[in-house]
Amino acid sequence: MKTKLAAIILAAGAGERMQGRKKPLIPLYDKPMIMVLLEHLRACDAVEDVVVVLGCHAAACQAELPRNVETVINREWRKGKTGSFQRGLRAVLDWADGVFACPVDCPRVPCRVYHELAAAFPPGDAILVPTHGGVHGHPPLIPARFFSNYLRLAPDAPLDSVQHDPNTTVRYVEVSSPEVLDDFNTPADLPSA
Repeated sequence: MKTKLAAIILAAGAGERMQGRKKPLIPLYDKPMIMVLLEHLRACDAVEDVVVVLGCHAAACQAELPRNVETVINREWRKGKTGSFQRGLRAVLDWADGVFACPVDCPRVPCRVYHELAAAFPPGDAILVPTHGGVHGHPPLIPARFFSNYLRLAPDAPLDSVQHDPNTTVRYVEVSSPEVLDDFNTPADLPSA
C-alpha cells in the first residue's frame, strides 16, 4: 500500500519582520510566495494532498489561492506556529501516514527533496529533517506516530519541541538542494530578481 503523505503550508503569521508586507503574498518569480510553494507541492506526486493554514492575512491569501485548495483558518494565529500546525494536522489526521510541515517562507524546495524524504520515510519511525551541508532545513517529514505529541503541545510552544524530546527519533537526510535552507523572514532575505 502506498504511503499517504500530506503537506501543511504554514501561512498564518503576520510576518512582522517583512516591514508591513504580507509575507505569503510577496512576489517570487512573478507569483505570490504562497503560490510558488503550492505549485511545487501540487506538482509532486510524493504529496497526496495540501492543506493551507491561514490566519493574519487570510482574506487576502484566499483571494490568491485556487478555489479547490483546502484551507484552514487559525483565528488564534497570534499564539504561534504550533497552533497553526495543529489546525492543519487535524485536517489530515484521518488519512495521512505523515506530513511535511512547510513554512510559507521556504517556498523554493524542489520536488526531488519531497521524493528523497518520502523514499527515506518507511517505516515511519523517525521525524525526517532535510539537511544541506550539514545544516538543518525545511520541511521536516513527520510520521503519524508523532501526531499526538504535536497535538499535546501548547499553541505557543516551539514547533520543533517534539524533535528535541529525547524520546523522539530524528533522522537527518542530506539533500543536494540548498533551497531547504531558505528562510525569507526579512526583505534582505529575499532572492534578488
